[in-house]
Amino acid sequence: MEREVKLDGFVIPYTLRVNRRCRSIRLTIHYDGRFVATHPHYVSEKDVIEFIFERSNWILKHINLSAQRVLSISNSTYGFSQYKDRAQGYVQERVEHFNQIYNFDINRIYVKNHKAQWGSCTKRKNLNFNFRILFLPKQISDYVIVHELCHLGAFNHSKRFWGLVARALPNYKYLERELRDGRLMEAL
Repeated sequence: MEREVKLDGFVIPYTLRVNRRCRSIRLTIHYDGRFVATHPHYVSEKDVIEFIFERSNWILKHINLSAQRVLSISNSTYGFSQYKDRAQGYVQERVEHFNQIYNFDINRIYVKNHKAQWGSCTKRKNLNFNFRILFLPKQISDYVIVHELCHLGAFNHSKRFWGLVARALPNYKYLERELRDGRLMEAL
């Protein structure tokens, strides 16, 4: 359910979710600035709102950080030209780091201004990455890099592929979920 709360003069939209398995109220700020309050079924909405006000400093701080991140890369043409070289260096270094585990042959590594994907791998052994990978938390960007790198060993999502991913990142399922959900940080 979509709601709004006023914190320090700012009207902040948030989503209210009930989760039967949840044991306490949980606040989540997503990469794109979305704010979600999840609570157990036995906790009232009034208690959730009280909890939100108690954590208002944390919420405002992290929504601000998230908004800065989104604003800094929202203008993709400017962002791409500004961050392409830095992203290329970062991706190159991380690919080399993880390829020490696999020793795959790589043709080229490209940093592009993708609109809807974090990375891709081609049959020609080229690895392509979104320049915005630079703005992901390190563990999540490592997951994207390892994921695409492992496609050089298995060009699908078979058990063999996931076994390759697990060699470098045993917690890959958690990282994949974090990337998909777009969580920035949680307050318990």
